[in-house]
Amino acid sequence: MGYPQKFSLVYPMSQALSFSSFEDEEFLAEEYSISIQPYFSTGEPLRMISSEYGPFDRRSPLNVPLWMAIHLERHGKCIIIPPSWLRVDILKAKIREERENGPNMFAPLDETILQVGIILLNREYLTVEYLGGPSERALMSALLLELMLIRKAKAVDGLKQIDVTSAVIDISKMTSIERASIRPQASRMVDQLRILWTLRETVLGAEPRGM
Repeated sequence: MGYPQKFSLVYPMSQALSFSSFEDEEFLAEEYSISIQPYFSTGEPLRMISSEYGPFDRRSPLNVPLWMAIHLERHGKCIIIPPSWLRVDILKAKIREERENGPNMFAPLDETILQVGIILLNREYLTVEYLGGPSERALMSALLLELMLIRKAKAVDGLKQIDVTSAVIDISKMTSIERASIRPQASRMVDQLRILWTLRETVLGAEPRGM
């Protein structure tokens, strides 16, 4: 007898093919397309290595990658227009849905809610007026943190419930940044369970048969 076939982490296919770290996920999130209101105009697009953006017109908003929006706003060249989901009522609804799903099931959550929300709400140089002012921004930060803690508690409880005979953890409804954050802990636990299973098989194999 070998390991139980259910020693595994259940990932979506895209994640099963390419594992990444928490830092990788934050980096990839900065490719998210977001609207800005530029404070400058250019006659031609700005040409970058990967693509070109613009032309920029101080009279019209346009979409750019989040990393560019952050760079421009940091230098006073634009204001970032928050995405439609970055609102107190939306975050409260997500928390309510997560609680209603119970302790053992994750509610579906768009990748951008956590990854882009973290980036936008934790950059002190971003214009707070476009986020409803300091108090509104602080409330959204607290709500996003609460949502993350609720989902993390579900993941941790799921890890605690596995045993030597069954080690399936379905994390397919977690966002990629959540999977990256728990992957080291989950991998260590699965390795420990494999060791325990080997010891269990060794002990059972040594016991007298037919008694």
